[in-house]
Amino acid sequence: MLGQEVSFSDNNVGVSGSISLANDIAPKSSSANSGQLYTEDAPGNSELKMRDEAGNITTLSPHNFCLIGEPSEALAWSYYSENQNGKINVDMLRTVRLVEQIIWRTIGSYGIL
Repeated sequence: MLGQEVSFSDNNVGVSGSISLANDIAPKSSSANSGQLYTEDAPGNSELKMRDEAGNITTLSPHNFCLIGEPSEALAWSYYSENQNGKINVDMLRTVRLVEQIIWRTIGSYGIL
């Protein structure tokens, strides 16, 4: 059973509690009219990923810097996606910092606990 309560109605699933996904083999193909949610081993971390019907794979846990190298700062997060045409990886906090320099305004609120 998933979590504490599972309900099925009108083709919907509700879960009270958490869902744990173990790393497994990443899907190699997509199914029509569906998406696939899975976890994949990344260096020193497990990443939550989504593969859509068109075969686009997006990392939902934003700590994948595989094409960039190291994060720009301690709280940096990334955007990572890939499809048959290529891959993209962006250090989003670095992007925000550069925009702030251009517009001479702070657009984020920052603090370290």
